[in-house]
Amino acid sequence: MLGTVITFGKKALTIATDDGNQYYAPADELAPCVTHKLQWPVKPFAVLFDVDKTRVSGVTLAGPRYYAMSVKSNE
Repeated sequence: MLGTVITFGKKALTIATDDGNQYYAPADELAPCVTHKLQWPVKPFAVLFDVDKTRVSGVTLAGPRYYAMSVKSNE
């Protein structure tokens, strides 16, 4: 799936897709090329990832915030 990193912290980042869904990506699922791009202020960038619909981290207006797995840069 294709999405854009919109925010991050020490333990995870949030990815948004064009349809308004958000995904929670734990730090241990991030490729090194993604980790190196994380900086403040947040500069959104595209990533590719797999979705784990068996785990949820909260709910947004668009629906459940599923886990993002195997996150890698799309650039």
